[in-house]
Amino acid sequence: MWDLPPAWELLRDTSVRPGFLLIALVTASCQNTAFFCPAGYRGNDGTCADVDECAAAAASGTNICDPHAECVNTPGSYTCACLAPHWQGWGDVCVPADCATENGGCGADATCSSVGTEIVCACPPGYAEVAGACTLVTCAMDNGGCDAHATCSGSGIGIQCQCADGYSGDGTWCAFTLCQTDNGGCDPNATCAAGSSSEVVCSCDAGYTGDGITCTELTCATDNGGCGPHETCSGSGAQLTCTCDPGYVASGNGCEPCGTQWCQVCNACGGCGWGTLDTCSSGLCDAIAPPDPGPQSCTACNSCGDCNLGFTDLCGNGCDAIAPDESQCI
Repeated sequence: MWDLPPAWELLRDTSVRPGFLLIALVTASCQNTAFFCPAGYRGNDGTCADVDECAAAAASGTNICDPHAECVNTPGSYTCACLAPHWQGWGDVCVPADCATENGGCGADATCSSVGTEIVCACPPGYAEVAGACTLVTCAMDNGGCDAHATCSGSGIGIQCQCADGYSGDGTWCAFTLCQTDNGGCDPNATCAAGSSSEVVCSCDAGYTGDGITCTELTCATDNGGCGPHETCSGSGAQLTCTCDPGYVASGNGCEPCGTQWCQVCNACGGCGWGTLDTCSSGLCDAIAPPDPGPQSCTACNSCGDCNLGFTDLCGNGCDAIAPDESQCI
């Protein structure tokens, strides 16, 4: 590195060549000028990092763009873009779009209307909005708006809906009606419901057996009333019940032997200890309740933060401490 004289001395020396003078000035600038970043950047450990003006404005609750514009961060700066199609402009100022200009951005098959300062796009009858555009409604689109139990035909405003046999309605809704007359042909002790092919399905009610067209009352005299091998039958018909025999417990597979059961014994304060029952029929639990906790310490404080100590009852309820007089507060 050359040992250069101060730049201001070189400026006074008219014999110094211009190129040498430029080198001297640049060297002096590098040696004496503080590190700085251009606008839109901030220093970060010797480097310049981009400032996200959009995020900073959002965090502070300020608008650097029009309220109807989107702020987009760019290296060292930002841009504002009006929210199309309902707003237009440069971004710093946005004005409502005009329905007379490109249909307000609503699309060729949509209707555009102004409501206050807003543009409202709507699809005409027979069309539906799909992916932001108006599309002609067909039977392939959600059955054309017809009920699941209706047949769809046509398209657009010409779509027709016809309820299937056994159903009635306007086609956009269909109700199963075959069960409304004579219980659909089912037994009086059966439930009538719609099948998969517009036919009724009959199911005998609880306490009855049969194919649904004919239902017979269950009794304990026939096949133990339908109860399992370790169950006791009582009653008949809808009042018939099956109860597990002693030493058995109800499960998803009928009544099974009890085996070892969990049990729990608690004290008066809510503390509990776990144990086991040898069988569900004996009711002998080997769990021992935890001892009562005895008196518990407690505090009572005034609004100044001064507190007195006291005690609660055995279960931790009711503190006998009295808060200090608030007149003593400083």
